[in-house]
Amino acid sequence: MPYNPGVWTCPTCAPLAVGLQEPQHGRAPRVEELLRRNHPIMHEELGDFHLIVDKSPDIIYALNERIFQVEQLLERLLQARSQAEADLADARSLVHPMRALPNTLMMTIFSYCVPTWDTALSEGEVTSLDPALAPWTLSFVCRRWRDIVLSSPQLWTYLELDIDDHGAHITPRQLAYKMTLFIEQSKGLPLFFHLSSTHDIANHPIFPVLEVSLPRWKHLSIDLPRSTLQCLSGNIFSSLEHLVILDVEEESDEGDDWPSSTRQTHRTFVCWRWMRKCHGSCLSISHFLGLASAKLSTFRQLTSMHSGTSRRCPI
Repeated sequence: MPYNPGVWTCPTCAPLAVGLQEPQHGRAPRVEELLRRNHPIMHEELGDFHLIVDKSPDIIYALNERIFQVEQLLERLLQARSQAEADLADARSLVHPMRALPNTLMMTIFSYCVPTWDTALSEGEVTSLDPALAPWTLSFVCRRWRDIVLSSPQLWTYLELDIDDHGAHITPRQLAYKMTLFIEQSKGLPLFFHLSSTHDIANHPIFPVLEVSLPRWKHLSIDLPRSTLQCLSGNIFSSLEHLVILDVEEESDEGDDWPSSTRQTHRTFVCWRWMRKCHGSCLSISHFLGLASAKLSTFRQLTSMHSGTSRRCPI
């Protein structure tokens, strides 16, 4: 395009630029000189300045009109660009490979987002009822993801709960309700459970929820007071294969034997007929399993027992 030094041209808004002279930068030298002094202006110059005074309002008005038109054009261009960017984002989302994955493969991918018994024991504590963690957070992405998560009970089989951590954020009844929802989503599959509390939870609203799900516990890690464990006495852990006992008080003031009231927990552990592995302190294992009074045939599936000390468990 040929360049006209007297006119600005633009391939898009050329009609707006026709006749628009290139602006002069700064004052003319003669004007600078006259402004520095208070001398009278020459007669031939006076007519030029009167002409500027007469015509400048019309020029300013015309320039304002063009500025307004250019601003409108700029606004339309900005809107068009925003729409083009939105169309690009939509198109990329629609052609994303994730949309073509079958639900079964999506479920497999989701299974790597939730903790398992092995990963939880090695990587530290998680909070299964935290809505900011999987599987809860996966169900917040879109309706399809929510349908997949809610129809995949294997995503809801590992439950780790430290009741002390929820005291300031949720009421006991709300905690029990949320735990009920979590367990219901597992659809009867075996559960992998880690439960801890420094306080007795026998009267906590969550305790009945625990008792209902006991037959489904396959792997269990507990860190609970003796009084809570005593209240579990009489329940049948028909599916339990792996037991981990953490930080349970081991001795009374009278020596290695627990008080008679605590010995009632023996009835509970005699029911663990299919347990294969047990980890804990020597004294806690002996008392919890009732090995001092029970026959080893009661635990005929038991293949691994670790006391956590250098002493051999008295089995």
